[in-house]
Amino acid sequence: MPISREKPSVELVKVTEEMKSFKAYNKLRVERMNERHIGARLKKAAEAEK
Repeated sequence: MPISREKPSVELVKVTEEMKSFKAYNKLRVERMNERHIGARLKKAAEAEK
């Protein structure tokens, strides 16, 4: 008896103007930069409060 594999259903959507204008690489780059600099920013904010 052969094994039957069911294909998962895929929902198709229309590509919107918002999807086209979203810059994924830029978003990833900015978020990585924010993650790298968060310690320095917190330190600077703590020193500014003193």
